[in-house]
Amino acid sequence: MGNNFGTAAFCDPEENKVATAEAKVEINFHLEKTSKIQNFKFLEIAHLEAWSLLERDHSSSLLGATEALKASTLRLPIVGKATADIQNLKDAISSAVEMMQAMASSICSLLSKVEEMNSLVAELASLAAKETVLLEHCKDFLSALAAIQVKDCSLRSHIIQLKCVPATNNLTTRV
Repeated sequence: MGNNFGTAAFCDPEENKVATAEAKVEINFHLEKTSKIQNFKFLEIAHLEAWSLLERDHSSSLLGATEALKASTLRLPIVGKATADIQNLKDAISSAVEMMQAMASSICSLLSKVEEMNSLVAELASLAAKETVLLEHCKDFLSALAAIQVKDCSLRSHIIQLKCVPATNNLTTRV
């Protein structure tokens, strides 16, 4: 749909009505597209909010794992002639290794979610840019429609004035 009503002067009211109708159809089309984009944005916002909760839970889990690792390594004697029970040392190291493996799998699962979220955010940014362009088009169409309506009213009043002007033949007087 192209707008052929930019600066064109309409002399025929029927032409003006057709152009106005075309402009309304085009505006409705763009408003529908904008509405679909708006709905998509609301869905994406919900996903981003869910992501925020997931990130908070994950950060809390990592903090707990870090604290547990610190606690288990701080119990190991590392200076002087300290002696350690081999079984306790083995248990502490095994616990630290298990904790790191759990963290590694958690980070791997989170990585795929980060990549997916990154893709969704990029798509959302693209849609927001498209929505901005569509809103600019709607603004242009509404401005053109307003100009057409002003021209239509002007032409209608001009037609009414022309119908009311008496014929010049009747104005001549005989002397």
